[in-house]
Amino acid sequence: MDYEFEEDIEPTWLVKQRKDALLTEKNYAKNEKVVYKKGDQVGNFLFVHYNKYKNRATYECQECGRKFTSNIYSIKNKKRCKWYKFHK
Repeated sequence: MDYEFEEDIEPTWLVKQRKDALLTEKNYAKNEKVVYKKGDQVGNFLFVHYNKYKNRATYECQECGRKFTSNIYSIKNKKRCKWYKFHK
């Protein structure tokens, strides 16, 4: 059987991920700080709030909506939240 299909354009999350990576690379080359706003995607999570004194930030899981605090440098390596058992 030979199926014909039209290929979709790139998914929006892939386009946003590419733009974020390009922006990060440019800022890293300039040695500038990246300032995240509420709702920005950082790794697999959404940024919520930054705690300057503890050098930690609050993030929200996109799948279950729970919030948790993590180190700002280790969040990009984190693949899933600790409540992954409750994900649908």
